[in-house]
Amino acid sequence: MTGFDTAFPGARFDIDNVLESEGLVAVEGVYRGTHGGPLMTPDGGSLPATGRGVSAPFVTVFEVSGGEITSHRPYWDLAGFMAQLTG
Repeated sequence: MTGFDTAFPGARFDIDNVLESEGLVAVEGVYRGTHGGPLMTPDGGSLPATGRGVSAPFVTVFEVSGGEITSHRPYWDLAGFMAQLTG
């Protein structure tokens, strides 16, 4: 998340739902921020700050054992997110 902290300073996760069952926790919400710094791309380049706001729905699933997170799987609309930055 360090790259996103740089690219979207002050961004926030607005949580809508949290579900827990037998060592699994699912969190649903919306990530919101303003693109104020460089965003690293998978090819090693970067997308310069656009000043555009983004709003991306997400679900993330945590596995918990012994009071510690043992797995984290985030799911979100990356194509919609990038369209907001470049569209």
